Amino acid sequence: MLMQRSQRMKPVVDVARRREENRLRDYGQGRQRLEDALHKLQQLESYREEYAERLRGQGAQTVDLVQLQSARHFMTRLNEAIRQQQLEVDRQTAGLESCRTAWLESRQHSHDLDDLACRYQREELSLLERKAQARADELAAQRLVWTRQNASAAVLNGDRA
Repeated sequence: MLMQRSQRMKPVVDVARRREENRLRDYGQGRQRLEDALHKLQQLESYREEYAERLRGQGAQTVDLVQLQSARHFMTRLNEAIRQQQLEVDRQTAGLESCRTAWLESRQHSHDLDDLACRYQREELSLLERKAQARADELAAQRLVWTRQNASAAVLNGDRA
């Protein structure tokens, strides 16, 4: 006997579900990477504010030219690090959106396959019910024929007696 369509769909549905789970895991990891990048950006910006505040506090004091140049050079490097981290946040945001889209597409595909497998099961069940009803109708018809034949035979046998 051939395997029913709903049974043949099971491995396909399983593969789609695993793919969906993998895409969801990728999405979760992407969210974590974005959160980490945002946290690092926030730390850099906070440090820049603290450093600038310290420099402003030293403004009233006498600062030599070497210290001032060193501070400006450090602020330039810090601003560049912040700019680079913002680019990383942007990359992670784009990557997260890509992961989200892949997950949503795989989820929809998985749900579509589930729906198809359920439809196949409903069709198979309906076919079984129709076959069972046809068998029951056939048995009822045979019983009716048998009953009529027995009744006819009884009439014939009773007429002879």
